Amino acid sequence: MNTTKSLHHFRNVLLLIAALSFPGSGFCEDKDPICGKWKWISGAVHQFGPNGHVVGEKGCTWKRIEGGKRPTYIITWKTDYVDTLHLIKGGTELRGKNNEGNEVWGTRLADSPPPLQLRPDAP
Repeated sequence: MNTTKSLHHFRNVLLLIAALSFPGSGFCEDKDPICGKWKWISGAVHQFGPNGHVVGEKGCTWKRIEGGKRPTYIITWKTDYVDTLHLIKGGTELRGKNNEGNEVWGTRLADSPPPLQLRPDAP
């Protein structure tokens, strides 16, 4: 392999490592605003991934409901609870009620920032 190809390959590897190393990088930033890590009312941490799945939570799903003034989600837990939540406070909080009428909420963890378009300091 010549030096130019070696440097190009090395640069690509470094870019990949950087993308995977920084919090929130690439995991879901170009996807739905719910994507990321959240601390739930119970104290548990849940990571909402792309395409409606909850990382490490087999049987749990989320979906976005279109048409509201603010992003609204339905999260179905394997415990048979179903939460209907609104994304508020610049994408840093989910708040709503479950299928039993109890208030539920989650707070986005600092190492999982909201997408740029939801950040209060965004241009």
